[in-house]
Amino acid sequence: MIVGLEGGVERRADHDILRWPALPMAAEGNMLVYDRPPEPSDLPAWEASFRRAMALWPDVRHLAFGWGGRPPDDAGMVALEARGYRLETVSVRLAEALALAPPAPVGIRVRPLQSRAEWGLAVDLQLDATPEGETLPDYADFAQARMERCAALCQRGFGFWLGAFEGPRLAGCLGVFARRGLGRYQMVVTGSAFRRRGVAGHLVGAAATRAIRTLGARRLVICAEPGSPADALYGRLGFRPVAPMHRAIRCADD
Repeated sequence: MIVGLEGGVERRADHDILRWPALPMAAEGNMLVYDRPPEPSDLPAWEASFRRAMALWPDVRHLAFGWGGRPPDDAGMVALEARGYRLETVSVRLAEALALAPPAPVGIRVRPLQSRAEWGLAVDLQLDATPEGETLPDYADFAQARMERCAALCQRGFGFWLGAFEGPRLAGCLGVFARRGLGRYQMVVTGSAFRRRGVAGHLVGAAATRAIRTLGARRLVICAEPGSPADALYGRLGFRPVAPMHRAIRCADD
């Protein structure tokens, strides 16, 4: 979604090229998305295609491929791992309206982020939930740059970023961007001190209402790690599963 708003998507015969020049370190924004999972014999050609596609952006130093539906077969998995790829699967869920909108937890107020300082708090929440395998300070620089791009898109009217506040403290936040009637949730995060209080569920519900009313969203997409508590929460809120997304990422193209 963000790539379509700020970067570019180019269709080729059997894949899409996603480019996000403003954030070259983002694997999900600079990748090739194929129509099917890779066979072992595909990988040299796929890697060559990626390097050609990103030739004008030398700061893109990773290799990244995506596809929907089924994972690679055993031979494909072995070939990817042998070439140094990390494999990820993302649960993708879709809703037209939420069946359940949980009430705000006691003491929590939800509103858009309003200042540079509040956007900084959102970065801090991202760092509090640093993904496994990421290391600071590299991830801190990436999180800061990504949030700056998201703030710029919000200022241009493509979306919004909601924060759940307990007084001055940011308990959780998320973003939604919309294009052509499709709203896409971004980075749903709850601070470690505020988990299991219903913050995330209320945020997701409040964001759905706001996206439909202010962005013209008719469908809403949200993603999570398969089988995670977040994935289960989204199911309870009325998001139904669609085809999962698979990604193969090699963090540095050395």
